[in-house]
Amino acid sequence: MNSTRRNMLLAVVLGLLVLLDLGSAPDNRPARDVGPLLPQLDVQRAARIELLGTAGESLVLERGDLGWVLPGSLGYSARQELVRGLLASLASLSTLDLVSSDRDRHGEYGVAAGTHLRILDEEGTVLAELLQGGLAPDGKATYGRLLAEDKTYRLTGLAPLRLEMAYYLDARLVSFESALVGAIRLQNSEGSLRIVRDTARVKVWRREDTGQPVAAVEIENLLNTLRATFLEEVIAVDSLEELNSFHLELELAGGVTLGVTLGDPVDGGLVPAKTSGSGFTVGLSEASARALRTAAGKFGTSGF
Repeated sequence: MNSTRRNMLLAVVLGLLVLLDLGSAPDNRPARDVGPLLPQLDVQRAARIELLGTAGESLVLERGDLGWVLPGSLGYSARQELVRGLLASLASLSTLDLVSSDRDRHGEYGVAAGTHLRILDEEGTVLAELLQGGLAPDGKATYGRLLAEDKTYRLTGLAPLRLEMAYYLDARLVSFESALVGAIRLQNSEGSLRIVRDTARVKVWRREDTGQPVAAVEIENLLNTLRATFLEEVIAVDSLEELNSFHLELELAGGVTLGVTLGDPVDGGLVPAKTSGSGFTVGLSEASARALRTAAGKFGTSGF
């Protein structure tokens, strides 16, 4: 056997011996503790969410009897699916997504300062608290850390936290299914008008007073305009004044009625509005109020 082949054989044998030795050596690496990043977070107990931004801006959400509300908007309803989604995302965070234990790298991940989030229960006990930093390069996660730790985690599925009141506000004026509308009543200072759906032909509508047919496309336009009307802000709890400029009422299946009443524009260009059963006066933009009046005016009654 020549020297070259002998050297190659010795190298192979030596490599095998090294592999066998490594395989039999005990694993002295510290075990990685994997579990929920926020183990105390019980979404069923969550009663208050506090957000504080780097510039001092803040936002609070509280759980009320009928769901999550915004104290900063006089206790008006928040977008329930948005808050539930936020809590679900937080509950799913894991310590498996550790990216750094180095305090000196906090600036790199944007967690030296960031959006501070706290979740409390009804007794004021903190269920979860973290600092959210920058957005991950792939855009599918953010970075964050627990305030008492140097470790930085990838917060998979948690989008950058928003602190704008309008983002969380349930801004849709009313919600209903067009197919359930059986009659529409319109009223203003000029008088009132009721339009009814033909029970035998659901796409046929008539004025109740004259029996005159009403174009179904105009009905759909009115209902779509109403469904697409959003409030700009919450003006007051209950009414600032009696609103009687314009009233629209839908009669739904099962004897349910849904009414919307508008007032005259107030300072700032907002048009006050109330919906039946609501304890709030809200503000619509003049453009939204005008669109609703214009859609109602297609039925031959002046003054809308």
